[in-house]
This record gives sequence, structure tokens and C-alpha cells, in this order.
Amino acid sequence: MISSAYKEGRIFAGLSVKIPPLKLPLLISDALKAFLDTQMDVLPVLQGSELKAIYFKDSISVILSCSNGRRCAETIPDDIVKEIIYIDVKLDEKSVTDSLKKAIEREVSVAVLMGSLYIGMVPLNKIVYFIHEHKINDAITRSPLTGLPGNYSIRKEFERKIARKEHFYVCYSDINDFKPYNDKYGLAKGDEVIKFNAFVLSSAGNENFVGHIGGDDFMFFLPIGNEEAILKNIVSEFDKGVINFYSNVHKKQKCIMATDREGKMNTFPIMSIAIAAMLIDKECSFEYINTVLVGLKERVKNDCKKQKGGSLYAFDKRKVLRPD
Repeated sequence: MISSAYKEGRIFAGLSVKIPPLKLPLLISDALKAFLDTQMDVLPVLQGSELKAIYFKDSISVILSCSNGRRCAETIPDDIVKEIIYIDVKLDEKSVTDSLKKAIEREVSVAVLMGSLYIGMVPLNKIVYFIHEHKINDAITRSPLTGLPGNYSIRKEFERKIARKEHFYVCYSDINDFKPYNDKYGLAKGDEVIKFNAFVLSSAGNENFVGHIGGDDFMFFLPIGNEEAILKNIVSEFDKGVINFYSNVHKKQKCIMATDREGKMNTFPIMSIAIAAMLIDKECSFEYINTVLVGLKERVKNDCKKQKGGSLYAFDKRKVLRPD
């Protein structure tokens, strides 16, 4: 249980730093000075009467483009101004937890509001300390649907393995034809399929780390040695079990009729999964691996469609690029 002080948000009001919102239009030089003076990664700004934010990560390229001998923008561009993550002390526990989860996943500070009244900013390091002290790591870093680690934990586990110079496989999977099933059977049944998929992935091997990116997307890590046997087992168990989520009529037909992305009725086979796997044997970035695997997964999905049903997996044949 989370304390009533947390639920009411009083703790976050006490943790906040009084940083007055800046007003737009904002000079780049003033934004840079504010980042330096406050030592914050996020600055609150007023766009009309609405509280928004400029994030230092987004502003670096704009700030550095202003150099001697080069013409540059004088004010912060509109596309740098974004939504601010905030905790409203008047809202319920779930809303506060959701905001903390966003802050941890994006690694940014948050604003504290009391309804429409802005109170201040809570730095990221204070958020991390609060989560650790109140032992609510699971509520913040795990998927509420599957109970599996979320995006933040997936990245951190990847970075830990890289730091330890481990060799392992990273696998990215999602469910083929999940959307038409979800539309046909409803969100509750769709959630059951996602939980079933999480069970299949988690049961495939004692040593594998499984994370839930969101929706029907999962990422998991496999040790080197029996990776192919594990992947064969995953696709086999998924195909054997997923049929049970269909009605007897659809089981017999081995397909459903549902609306496609263009709004037309179409035929969709029984759901399957597409898995892309890549060997990590050199230092590389999480962003690089993610990009490679997303592309490979799309090719596997296309192969699944060509064979008209049934799960597939594929290994990326490229060597991991060394960092520049």
C-alpha cells in the first residue's frame, strides 16, 4: 500500500523546487541561462495560459547551432515546446503512479500542480529516491497488465549486460493480426491474449529476461547456446494455445472476418507471433539494436502473411556494428 501522504500528493509538493515558468517567445540565450541556473533537465514554460515544457535533450541541437559565424534562430522554435509531465496533488493514486512511470521511462523531471495551480518542479533524482525509499519500484517499472518489466527496466537490463560484456540474444516480438482480433472480440479478450503471450515467453527458459514494451510488443533476452530450441518452443506453444481464444466457429474456419485498417471487411487468419532475434557480442547502443530488430520483425510478419498463418522467428545475420 502507498501512504495517504503519497496518495494526496503532499510529499511531491514538499519535494518540488520553486522554478517560475518562463514565458514564450523565449530567447535561446535565456533558455540556456535558465538550464544552467536551475540545473534542471526540464523547464516549465507558459504558452498562452497553458503550462508546457522545454526539455534539455531536445534543446541541445538548437542551442549548439548558435555559434560564431553562423546565422541562428534567436528564440526557441515552436517544435521544441512539448507537453509537460505533471503530478496533480488533487488526483488519485493511479494518476500519480502513471506520471511517475512516464518520468522514469523518459528520465525527466516533473511539474507539480494543485488543479490548475502550478507549485513547482520535482527533479528526476528526487523522484528516483522517492520510488526507492517507498519501495514502489514494481508499480512504476512493471506493466500493470502482465506484471513484466517495462521499457525503463528493459533498457537498464540491456545496459547492464553490455557493461558486463556479456554475449546474448535480444529478441523482439509482437502478435500478428492482433488488432482485428481485438476489434472483433473486445479489449478484455485482447488483454487475455497478451497475458497468454507473456506466459509463453516467460515459461520458455529459466534464464531469459522478458520485458513488456506495451500493447502486444515484447522484448526478451536469451543466453547463447539453446536460443533456437527456445524460440522453436515459443512459436510452438503459442500456436497450440492461441486457438483456444477463438469461438468454436472460428476455430473450425481457422479465420475471422473483421474490419481492416482501411475500414473494409477482410479475412484474417488465427493470430501468430513474429520474433526477430539478434546476437549481441560487441558493445552497441540500445537504440541501434531496437532499430535493427523492428525492421527484421516487420520482414518476419510479412513472411507469416505469405504462409497464411503460423508463427515464425528469424535471426539477424548482420554483425553488430562497433560504436563510432
